[in-house]
Amino acid sequence: MGNSASRVGDKGGRLGSLDDELVQRDGREGANAVAALTGAEDYSVWVELRVSCRKLQNRDVTSLSDPMAVLFKRAQTGMWEEVGRTEVVANNLNPVFIKSFSILYQFEHIQRMKLCIYDVDSVGDPARIALRNQDFLGQAEFALSEVVSNSQGKKELSLVNTGRRMSGKSMVVVQYEEQSKLSDEVTLSISASGILSKKKPPSTVLVVSKAQEGGAWQPVARSEVQHNTDAPRWRHLKVSLRNLCNGDMERPLKLEVFSFRSSGSRTVLGEAQASLMELQDLSDGGTLTLGRQKKKKSALTGELHVDGVFITSRPSFLDYIASGFEISFLVAVDFTISNGRPTNRASLHYLDPMGRYPTPYEEAIQGVGEVLEFYDSDRLFPTWGFGGMLPTGVSHCFALNGNDMWPECAGVEGIRSYYRKALMEVGLAAPTLFAPVIGAAMHCAKRDVGKAKYYCLLILTDGIIKDMEDTVRAIVAASSLPLSILIVGIGTADFSKMEALDSDRRLLEADGRKAQRDIVQFVEFNRFKGRGEALAAELLEELPGQFLAYMRYHNMEPLTELQRRDAEGPTPTV
Repeated sequence: MGNSASRVGDKGGRLGSLDDELVQRDGREGANAVAALTGAEDYSVWVELRVSCRKLQNRDVTSLSDPMAVLFKRAQTGMWEEVGRTEVVANNLNPVFIKSFSILYQFEHIQRMKLCIYDVDSVGDPARIALRNQDFLGQAEFALSEVVSNSQGKKELSLVNTGRRMSGKSMVVVQYEEQSKLSDEVTLSISASGILSKKKPPSTVLVVSKAQEGGAWQPVARSEVQHNTDAPRWRHLKVSLRNLCNGDMERPLKLEVFSFRSSGSRTVLGEAQASLMELQDLSDGGTLTLGRQKKKKSALTGELHVDGVFITSRPSFLDYIASGFEISFLVAVDFTISNGRPTNRASLHYLDPMGRYPTPYEEAIQGVGEVLEFYDSDRLFPTWGFGGMLPTGVSHCFALNGNDMWPECAGVEGIRSYYRKALMEVGLAAPTLFAPVIGAAMHCAKRDVGKAKYYCLLILTDGIIKDMEDTVRAIVAASSLPLSILIVGIGTADFSKMEALDSDRRLLEADGRKAQRDIVQFVEFNRFKGRGEALAAELLEELPGQFLAYMRYHNMEPLTELQRRDAEGPTPTV
């Protein structure tokens, strides 16, 4: 999580226990409550897919084909599920369909899609047409990531018909557009008057929650502490439109005023409800009456004054990707002796002679790499080993391909090939050190500071690291670079110290310096053994947020069209 996760603590007071109370009070929504208050977001967004075709086959005798497009998605079961259908375009071999498809884009997943084009001879509602009775013109499969990561915002695909030879060059074009700007930032300027307390004027905190299904409330924003006043004026509360109301301007919001004491005790002094739309209507100085909670018998107390509601456009993760930003995949593999020798069936590096079973390392690389490769145009992935015995001695950072000056492997399959080759040539040694490979990743990231490039280092290890202080120091330094670190603990070792590196609740510190943002995500492999896609989803869930935290901290904007063209270089002449 980003630097917004830091605690607010005036005059020695801390609000960590308030988070805990909100968790307990909101039950199953509690985890999301604290995540929202500390800056975590769900970066899934709805995108609109539009489809057009070129040079379709003509299957009619007296006229041209009447095409219709049908979109399918691959379910977890492996089956294809229909998403929707376009309208039928009469007598047209180059149709531009008006009806679009809405898809929930999720960065951390590979979302397999299939477009099928039919020549429709039936009449009536397209949704009721039996596809088996129509002439099949061809299909194209793609991953949603291929479309959204394309700097042109579209993907051209050849139509294939396995049961019939294709004539000409039938093509389908898929274009996308983000449906709503849920990344926009809402700023609330709220003050109050007449806040009652039994003794001296209270110190207060304002908490904003959004309504959930079933009547629960999920906290989404929290102010700083205003000390000893019955007329607090809280600084601007900033929260994304997604976190505040999921883009629903009429979704009920609850504004609660808590008393705050450094001893940890607190009370809800009053609450009011309004939607974002209602708050906007009140933003010229309107008021909301603060009431006690229903279980309290006390009279109404005080008023909230809506001094301002501002919605500011902020670039989304997809805005950066669509403009040409890339995410480069880096890998570091543990070659320490605690893994066991590759010829031993109990080894975590055991290479099945028949090639039937991947090692846990291969599973993790495959799962994460297959997601990230769509966001790296050259698909050349620097890969290192650590803790291995080379002819020159033990190395804690060596190129898996044997070329320290050029450690890139071509694609996920290239990493797998060099990994297997290295297991036959590199001895297993000790100890387990992370700082050297993090340093190598930092070198890559430093080289591209200010460019349209972000790096993601995947560290795979079976043991407890022996250079914790140096590792923390390296992570703190790396937090100011365009870099995220994913750590997978493989095997059954005690990985409790690894959890400390995944600083979701408190940013790491070293030598009196605090990390600029959270850049580490740790996951134990055994929780996802045999489920590479699920492992990748867990590891990559926070990456869009870490990416955006870096871009916003350094005031980096998506590339303009001119910048993108300059980065791509001149178009080659044919």
